[in-house]
Parts: sequence; C-alpha cells; structure tokens
Amino acid sequence: MIRQTIRKAIIAIPSQRSRRADRGILITVVVLCVFGLFMIWSASMYNAKTDPSLHYDEFYYVKKQLLFFLAGGAVMMFLSVMNIEILKSLSPWLMGLMLVLLLLTASGSSGEVNGAVRAIKIGSLVIMPAEFTKIAVLCFTAYFCELTLSHIKKLDMFAIILALTAVTFYVIYRQPALTTAAIIAIVIMGMYFVAGGNLVYLFLSAAGAAALVYKKFIGGSDWRMDRINAWSDPFTNILDEGWQPANSIMALGSGGLTGRGVAKSIAKLSFLPEPQNDYIFSIIGEEFGFLGCILLMAVYLFLIARLFILAFNSKSTFAKLFCAGSGILFALQVFLNIGVCTNLLPSTGVSLPFISSGGSSLISFMAVIGIVLNISRNNPIPRFGPVWRDFVDQFTN
Repeated sequence: MIRQTIRKAIIAIPSQRSRRADRGILITVVVLCVFGLFMIWSASMYNAKTDPSLHYDEFYYVKKQLLFFLAGGAVMMFLSVMNIEILKSLSPWLMGLMLVLLLLTASGSSGEVNGAVRAIKIGSLVIMPAEFTKIAVLCFTAYFCELTLSHIKKLDMFAIILALTAVTFYVIYRQPALTTAAIIAIVIMGMYFVAGGNLVYLFLSAAGAAALVYKKFIGGSDWRMDRINAWSDPFTNILDEGWQPANSIMALGSGGLTGRGVAKSIAKLSFLPEPQNDYIFSIIGEEFGFLGCILLMAVYLFLIARLFILAFNSKSTFAKLFCAGSGILFALQVFLNIGVCTNLLPSTGVSLPFISSGGSSLISFMAVIGIVLNISRNNPIPRFGPVWRDFVDQFTN
C-alpha cells in the first residue's frame, strides 16, 4: 500500500512542476541557508582548526553543513512537486514512525548528545527524531483537523488533539528536550485554534499545562532552576550557569551599531562553547552589529508573514493549517533563539532556522518549506494589495 502511494506521488510530479512555486519563500530560504554556511565557518573556524579530532580543518563544520544543505535541498524540491493528497494519506504513518523513534530515544536506545539522549546513530549517521517530528506533527494535525472539521469544537475531538499533544510532549521531554517539546505542543494547539477549535477547552488546557510544566518539569529540576537564576543575573554566576548568557550579552554589546567586521568575533575564541549552534546569533550580532541583527530579523519576519499570507489564501483546510502551523513553528524558533541570545529568556537549546549548524534541523526545516512550496503551486499568492485588504477584512467585518 505504501509503495503504491509513493509510486503515485512520483507519477504526479510532471503535472506539479508545470505550476509555479512561491519564489519569495524559496529565495528567502536559500539566502538564509547560504548566509548560515558563511556564519558557521566564521563561528567555528577557530575551534575547528585547533582541534585534532577535526583534523585541524577550519572548514570542517561548513563541509558537513553543505552536505546537509544539498540533501535538504533535494528533499525540499521533491516535496514541492509531489501530489499533496498522497502526503496527506501518508501523514498518520509518518506520525506513527516518529513516535516510535521518539520512544526509542526516550528508552535510551540511542546516542547521547551533550548529556542528553536525543539522537539515533546508524553508523556515522546521526538522526534527531525530535526535529523530524515537527514535520510529522504539522502534516498529521492538519490532516486530522481537516478530516474532523465539521465537529472540531466537540469535546471528543479536542480530547484526541490533547492526547496527541501530551504523548508527543512527554516522549520528547524525556530526552530531555523541554523546549522542543513545548514548541511542538504550542504548534499543535495553535493549529487547532486556526481550525476553529473550542476556545474554552483551549484556554483551560493551556492554563493547566503552564502550571504543570512549571511545577513538575521546571520547579522539580535543580539544573533548570539554576538556569533561571542565572538568567535573572548571569554576571553573578558567570563562571558556572551564567557563562553562556553573560558572554552572549557581551558579544552582542561589543558589536555596537555596525559590528566588529566579518569573521572578527572574539566571543568565538572559546568564550562561547560551540558558537556555530545555539548561540550563532550572538556571533552575528558581534560581527554585523545591531543593524545586521535587525536586517536578519526582517528577513525572518518576511518569511513568517509570507507563510501566514499563504495560509489565508489557501483553499483547502489542510493547506491553510499546514502553512499557519509552519508560521507558528518558525516564529517560535526564531523568537526563542534570539530571546536566549539576548537574555530575554533563560538559556535553552533552540536552533536558529536555516543558520545554526545541524543536519536534522536543517533538513527538517527545508522539508517543511518543500511542502509549503507545494501548497503555493496550487494556491498562488495574489499581489500584496488584495491580500492585505482580505487580511484586514477578516477583523473589520
């Protein structure tokens, strides 16, 4: 059955290719990925060329990321031309597969990354199931809400959505990866809201979840409380939990208005551990300054706005919910990463989409964009004026 479904998806490619995808989204993503490759080189070159385990190769991380970029590009292009109906029919299988992989990591049958069991290792290949779960959640939630749209407000439908959220949250939290679990939970509930779900159920569950997360998952963890204490004043504990946030603040501050200059960061010289990952925004701020940060955030804002405009313009419920969920996902990822780097939020491991080093993250985000581009082929965005008027009419009529 699955083989026949995939075969149908491949057969449908020629007709899909004849329709034009959204160039604004595609160009924005490619620009972010190329900029990410450059910043990964800039942020990692010092540590890479002084590390014997990396063969003293300053381009070590760039080469890895380039391979992931090419693989992600291939996945993105394939998903952008396959039959979207086939993808919908496969979404329950994809969600089931991701839950099985998450259970494997939660049980400890996988590899350890920085003290957390978050990866499954197959030879030299390292897979982070939590990253790919984001795609599965977007597809399955959109598919389920479209299927049950006529009675989405009923309690039994909300109970199913809540169960999906709770199970996915818990198995990802066990890695432990609390922030990623929270992001996925918010995306599911956000899509339920866009589908027209019951606001009373949504509000009560959100309030209860917030209280439970703080009391059980944050308040009951000494190391998480240490991070919160360090967040409130990182310089009082700069040699321990405050090390990363304090050095991130100093890196951003030293960048000033226009930055130190390309590849001239000081924070990457062992002050920020693995600066090519979660704290790469701090290196961007140090090298390109406040203006560079504002420009980067503007690019992200354009991408996120484009996703929501496509959601408003989409004809099918699945397309509308998938694009809206993607917008919520990228908005959360960008906000949390920049919030941590600027110390607006406690330190946590959240990648900056398309820029931070990491294969699973990059490929999963590009896969999401591939599906968005597929949707845009059948739901082209009209000129900005009509779209803006339709958007305003949603709230004024």
